[in-house]
Amino acid sequence: MQKIPYIRASEIAEYYFCPVAWFLYRQGYKPEEKIFENGYRKHVKLGETIDRVDRQIKAAVILEVIGIFLILTAGILILGEILL
Repeated sequence: MQKIPYIRASEIAEYYFCPVAWFLYRQGYKPEEKIFENGYRKHVKLGETIDRVDRQIKAAVILEVIGIFLILTAGILILGEILL
């Protein structure tokens, strides 16, 4: 009779974080091995990239709000000149 593989609840979280690491662990690799070190470095680099993009998006939103404010202010000033 063939043994049915099972997945623990904690493995779902591991898979969600990194499917490759989950798969390698299921294949018998140990977290101390070099292949995991490379993956860790890639995760760190990806995290830094995501943080940088997040900061750039926040800056873009702020600049967009400032731009809209300046356009509305210019419109009000132009309208005030026309009505006077």
